[in-house]
Amino acid sequence: MKPFMLIVISIFLSINFAMGQSMQNVIDKLVKHRLLDEGNKEEMRLFLINQQDTSNNIILAGLQYFEMMKLAGSNQVSGNFALPELTKNQQDSMNIEFLKYLTAINSAGLIASSVYSECKANIEQNSYQIKYQVITDLSQKTNYLVQLRHQTKTKNPLPTNQIEDAIKNWRNIGLLKHLTSEEIELSMNKSIEDSCEDLNEVLLNFPFVIHWFDTELENLKDPYAELLKEFSKISHGSFNPINISDNFSRPINDKVTVKFTLNGRNYSRDFQVQDDWIDASFIDFVKKAGTEIKLVGQFYELYEGGQGANIIFLTPEQYDFLKKNKLLVFAED
Repeated sequence: MKPFMLIVISIFLSINFAMGQSMQNVIDKLVKHRLLDEGNKEEMRLFLINQQDTSNNIILAGLQYFEMMKLAGSNQVSGNFALPELTKNQQDSMNIEFLKYLTAINSAGLIASSVYSECKANIEQNSYQIKYQVITDLSQKTNYLVQLRHQTKTKNPLPTNQIEDAIKNWRNIGLLKHLTSEEIELSMNKSIEDSCEDLNEVLLNFPFVIHWFDTELENLKDPYAELLKEFSKISHGSFNPINISDNFSRPINDKVTVKFTLNGRNYSRDFQVQDDWIDASFIDFVKKAGTEIKLVGQFYELYEGGQGANIIFLTPEQYDFLKKNKLLVFAED
C-alpha cells in the first residue's frame, strides 16, 4: 500500500476513534448526572453518530427528542399538545423535579449561565407543566446562542474594556438593577468567553433584559399569550397583563383573537394566521396598549439580523441615553 494511502487511512481512523471517544465521554457524563438512563444509552449513541457532532446544542436536541418520543407514545404531538391542569401542590411538586433536572443539565456543562438563570426563574413562575417544555426551552435558547455566535465565519470580538464600559453604563441607567453583582459578573464573563462581536449580543447574556423569539413561532398552542408573559418579565412588573387568552390553536376564519386586561382596561384584537408566522402588527398592538395606560417605559425592537426578534423594555431616558451613546443597535438604526 502506498504511503499516502496509509496516511489517509491513519487520519480517518484517528478521527473516528476520537469521535467515538467523545461520544462515550458525553454518554458517560449524561448517565453520571442522571440525564440518561441505561435504556437510552444506545439510542443517544446512534443519535450522535447520525449528527456527527457532540456539541451542547446537539446533546440538548437529543434529550429533547427522547422527551418528545415519550409524548408521542401517549399520542401527543410536539408543539401542539394539551398540557395537564395541575393543582398548586402538583405544580409545586413538578417544580422541584424541574429544578433538579435543570441543575443536572447545568452541572453537566450543557447550558450557559444566562440560560440557566432564565429557565430557573421560569420554573419559579410556574411556566412549565411537563419536562418536555423545560428541555425544549433550554434547547431553543442554547441553539439561538450558537447561531448568534456563528453568524460570521471570522469572529471579531469586542475588546474587554468596551464590554466593561458598556456594562457600567447599563448599570448606571438601571438596566441591570434586577440582577445581583454576581449575576452581572457571570454574564460579563460569559460574553467575553463567547467572543461577542456587538453590544446587542453581549446584553443577550444578561437574564430578563432582552426577550428573543423566532418569528416563525415554535409554540403553536398560545404563542401570543406566551409572548405577553415574556414581555411582562423583561418589564419587571411595569407591563403586567392579566386574564390573557389566545385561541391560536383554534382560529376562526384564519384569525386568532388575543385578549388581556392591563391596568383595569380590557384589550382585544384579531390577528391574521399566516401558517406559523407571527402577525407583525402584534408588537405595535402591545406598544399602543402601553402608551394608552402611560407606562413608565416602552417596548423597543433591537437589531437582530435574522428572522428572530429582540424586544427590550426601556424608559424614554434609557432609550435616549442608549441611542446617543451607541450602547445598543436598534432595529431602525
